[in-house]
Amino acid sequence: MIHIYCIYGKGHTVNSDVFPSFTAQDIPRIKDLGCVNDYDTKMVCFWEVVTGDANCSSDFQLKYANTDTENEVLYCKDLGNEYRENFRVANKCVCNIDVKNLISTDRYHVQVESQGRTEGEKTIAIFSSIKPKPPSLLEVNLSDPTNGVVKWKTNYENEYLATFLSYQIQFISVEDGKTAWEHPLEQMEPLRYKFSKRQLTRGSEYKVRVRTKHKQTQIIWSEWSPAYTFRN
Repeated sequence: MIHIYCIYGKGHTVNSDVFPSFTAQDIPRIKDLGCVNDYDTKMVCFWEVVTGDANCSSDFQLKYANTDTENEVLYCKDLGNEYRENFRVANKCVCNIDVKNLISTDRYHVQVESQGRTEGEKTIAIFSSIKPKPPSLLEVNLSDPTNGVVKWKTNYENEYLATFLSYQIQFISVEDGKTAWEHPLEQMEPLRYKFSKRQLTRGSEYKVRVRTKHKQTQIIWSEWSPAYTFRN
């Protein structure tokens, strides 16, 4: 152990034995480093800590650079533990990165460090790691006695980006929590889906939700939209 003495005044010292020293065994190890992006202004990187509980904001730092401009290395300012249903996940870290303008041909090199040591690094291709923003449901119109109509929005201000999205709609029974049925949808304008009320049990309650993915990559689904509850 290294001993460092801090002078606080004449004749007063503090022994650094009271402070922890880090060994190779103390440095947290990680796996499954990956990143996704919303094809707009946000990239999210994440990894798992294999050595147990971690305080991600203090144990790690993530730096990243566009491979076309590697001389400009930036650091993630929003790094912390992952939360699921308001509960902290002790061994999962997530970093939210704001990017002014994501371009589909861009590639980013990301590097995770702990105590000055590189624990993981990866080059991320923007186009192949698109996870779109989740849609928002606007309404379910049940005024027609035969059919219902679900309407939603994409949450993309750029209409050009929205043209590359396909969708999946899902109806869930409130009574038993099971999926009543779901259906894939190609990009549509306006964003609406007409369904026959006969496909669902009359008088029963259902939740409907929508998710989306990029039509050309077809790899990563968005999160589901908030569910809308209605009685058939």
